[in-house]
Amino acid sequence: MESIDDPSWLTQQKFQKLLGFGAYGLIFETSDTTSIFEVKVNFLKLENATPMKTLAAPFHLLKPMHHKNLTKIYNVSFKDWKLEEIKILLAKCENHLTFHRLSLNLFCMNGQIPPSLCVQIETCGPDLWSWLQIRKTLGTKLFEVQYEIISGILDGLKYLHQNNIVHRHICPEAVLFSHTLTTEFILPVKVSSFQFCRRINCYDQDGGEFSKDPMDNFFNEYQAPEAYSSSSRDTCTTTFDVFSAGLLFLAVLLPPDKKMSSGMYYELVHENDTSVVPDHPEIENAKDLIIQMTQRRPADRLQNLDQVQFRRQPVSVHTSPGPGIGLHISAELTWLDETHVENFLGSGSFGFVLGTRSKEAIKFIFLSETDGPERDVERKQVTREYNTMVLAKNHANIVQILACSEQLFTSESLNDTLNTVPLPKEVNDSIYMLSARARKQKITIPAFTIKMELCGSSLREWLSEMHNKPGTPSMQNFQIEIVSNLLTGFRYLHSHKIIHRDFKPENVLFSYSPNQKYILPVKIGDFGLARFLLQVSEEKLTSRVGTNSYRAPEAERSFYGVQADIFSLGLVFWEVLQLLDPKVRRSMFYKLVHDYENHPLLVKDHPKLVNAKDLVVNMTKRLHRERLQTMEDVVLQLC
Repeated sequence: MESIDDPSWLTQQKFQKLLGFGAYGLIFETSDTTSIFEVKVNFLKLENATPMKTLAAPFHLLKPMHHKNLTKIYNVSFKDWKLEEIKILLAKCENHLTFHRLSLNLFCMNGQIPPSLCVQIETCGPDLWSWLQIRKTLGTKLFEVQYEIISGILDGLKYLHQNNIVHRHICPEAVLFSHTLTTEFILPVKVSSFQFCRRINCYDQDGGEFSKDPMDNFFNEYQAPEAYSSSSRDTCTTTFDVFSAGLLFLAVLLPPDKKMSSGMYYELVHENDTSVVPDHPEIENAKDLIIQMTQRRPADRLQNLDQVQFRRQPVSVHTSPGPGIGLHISAELTWLDETHVENFLGSGSFGFVLGTRSKEAIKFIFLSETDGPERDVERKQVTREYNTMVLAKNHANIVQILACSEQLFTSESLNDTLNTVPLPKEVNDSIYMLSARARKQKITIPAFTIKMELCGSSLREWLSEMHNKPGTPSMQNFQIEIVSNLLTGFRYLHSHKIIHRDFKPENVLFSYSPNQKYILPVKIGDFGLARFLLQVSEEKLTSRVGTNSYRAPEAERSFYGVQADIFSLGLVFWEVLQLLDPKVRRSMFYKLVHDYENHPLLVKDHPKLVNAKDLVVNMTKRLHRERLQTMEDVVLQLC
């Protein structure tokens, strides 16, 4: 075993703060007189039955290691502390009063502090367990952060295994975020808690520094079943870490409304119920890998972490490694370079949409030319739309997104991209002015390009054409299919805590067909104003967003929830089922919501949809608490 470091380094530490204490001792935050960064000093209480060299051995194994996803160890020393010495040390800490004097007695034996192992380690931020409790607040950043976390854990553990070390204690408390002066979760994450590390295949009968295993009396809920074996032989293998990492990856990748539990462990490991592992919207093979990593028998698992290769769906959005967990869009645009645009599909305040030869749609969104707060708001809105659509990837009633990139066009590159497409005069004039200004001022033109599936006409166009058509049986069936498609789409969005906030017929598109104009299923699109919610009831959100005539009354203020979507959806249902005349639509909406005496007379029953009238009335109540509260309530109303 390596020689123990001279404890003189302790005298060079300024003890500033007590970070915590537990069964193993105290953890301080210190500063070094010769360095500008902070370190932690972890005082480990030595059990009489555990030799000192056994406690020190894991830290000596890790001391030479240098990796961005491992907590760095600087010094390892033994020291005999006197009780008064510890008391003086605590008194120097700025928060010493938080450590009750009686707590110190936990480490005393007959009024004396036992010999302790002092480990000087890199200071870090909060642990992963804390993040798992509040990750839902990350909103649109969640998928990006999840990927960064599991990638960091995987890289750190791979490095250990490559150096013939098995961790044996992988759990949320053993993974730390990077150091920060705030409570933020700063990437990259770092694997820590090395007290149970061993050399791979270092068996208990081999004797020496690892002859006594302190983990024999210590278990956590992420350990593999062989942890309960009578021999540490079974825990000193790479498959032991593979199992724990698989469970930890599951905990990280679970949807925000679910948390890892002992019941989930039992169902997955002992009952082989793979349904507890959900698919991930961005990591296409996450479920398969987790299942293979967490097999009950070690021989059935993936045998090493080199076999764990996450296939992330190609996206341009990614997290910045720091400072902070941020989200930005890559400037790479290789997919657009290989795309052949051929026709104009439409335009709006955002920009315009072009069709491609491969039957896809490219949405061009031009940003403010000056890099500042306004552009940041625009970028945030586009990022939100992208992340929402990625979550609903492969859902039949949500417009599918294929790629997203941010590009700085020059005057020449913009013209080269668009010169093959005949554009309407107003769009062409706008592009000409934008290009001319960029050329004159020698600036670039910031824009987002989003590649989506090609869709057909909007529901607004269908309503405009059909409002005076007879209600034939085929028409009635078509109406019911539209309502059913929209109901299915919103059930999916709300189940993933997404509120649309700008739902209207213009944002509903029929499927694409070169021969027919209106092909089912219909798809919900335009998620630029969408939000991820922490709860389905009220939450503080921006007021007065979306289109006036479809906006729920409570959305005029800052507190509202999914009931605002239900209101908008109820109005659209009414339009579809009753084929309202576009000329009187707005006045009809107003009467339905505000004229209590006559509104039942406005809504008619549908020949083929039971409870259609009650459904529309109950979805569009002026007071949101009197309205149907969830999409499940809407479904029950139709039963």
